Amino acid sequence: MGLDIGTSHIVAGKSFESNFQYERQLNAFVTIPFTKMAQGLLNKERIPHAVQGEEILIFGNDAEQFAELFHVEARRPMMRGLLNAGEADGMLVIRQIITRLLGRARKPGQTLYFSVPAPAFGVNDDKFTFHETTLREALRELGYEPKSISEGLAVVYGELGDSNFTGIGVSCGGGMCNVCLAYLSVPVISFSRTFAVRHI
Repeated sequence: MGLDIGTSHIVAGKSFESNFQYERQLNAFVTIPFTKMAQGLLNKERIPHAVQGEEILIFGNDAEQFAELFHVEARRPMMRGLLNAGEADGMLVIRQIITRLLGRARKPGQTLYFSVPAPAFGVNDDKFTFHETTLREALRELGYEPKSISEGLAVVYGELGDSNFTGIGVSCGGGMCNVCLAYLSVPVISFSRTFAVRHI
């Protein structure tokens, strides 16, 4: 099983014999005031949500529709490729989306690979370490044995099998670009670069 936790979307991949199945959810949420009626109707319509105090957090693909309806900007658990420190509910939302996509581990210690950005040139590595450690703990809480892989290297593994996994892998997401130069599957150099984008 694999998981790409990106700024824009969270994508889960599962293998079934020789085939792969992918599912994705928007990595965003909106909040509405909590009422029992609203919660009941969201349950009835099977709209993914979580109650947090006096608010209901509507997350995933449905968040976009609610944001348009209420003329608000969807809130983002991640910003420029890393966890958004300004979003207190960010990890709650990410956990909910991952649980919706994958569920809990079917057996204790089930292996799950997840993507992480490579450190950027000239940027404090603490942000990247915190990002990876926090996601790893969230996945362990769901019963998985998480193994991280650099986004650029994941592209090399996914696309360069015919070249003995030698070449350059580039992953461009919603706020960060990751690059990896690999030789015979071994990363020679990996780095990321952030950029500003407006999400739609």
